[in-house]
Amino acid sequence: MELKNCSTCKKLFPYPGYGYILCPECRRTDEAQFQLVKKFLDQYPGAEGKEVFLATGVAINTLIKWVREGRLISSNAINLGAVCDICGKPVCTGKLCPQCKQDVVRKFKEEEAESIEKLEEVLPQSEKGKGMRFLQ
Repeated sequence: MELKNCSTCKKLFPYPGYGYILCPECRRTDEAQFQLVKKFLDQYPGAEGKEVFLATGVAINTLIKWVREGRLISSNAINLGAVCDICGKPVCTGKLCPQCKQDVVRKFKEEEAESIEKLEEVLPQSEKGKGMRFLQ
C-alpha cells in the first residue's frame, strides 16, 4: 500500500489503491453527510442546493461533486446546482443532460460509421473462397 495525503484534511494515510483519496475519518464523515443528504432529498424532492445546505450543513460544492461523479443519482437532485457541461441545463446525475448525451453518442456513431467506410475503401477486398492463409 502506498501512502497518500487525504484530499480533505491532508493527513497522510495508507491508500488501498482504489476509491476516493480520503482517510478513514474523512471517509466516515463523507458517508454520513451523503446519507443525510440522500435522506433529506427523499423527504423533500426537488429541494434546491441552498435548502439542502441549510438543512444538512453539506456544502453546495460537495453536492455538485456527488452529482457530477454519479454518486448522487436521483431525480430529486435536479435543483442542487449541477449543470450540463454543454448546454447548461440542470442535471440530476453526471456531467451531461440526457439530450446532450444522446447527441454525443449519435455523433460518435456517425463518425465511427464514416471511419469504417473509409477503411473499406482503402483496404482491398479479399476474393471469395480464398479464406485465411498461413505461412509455413
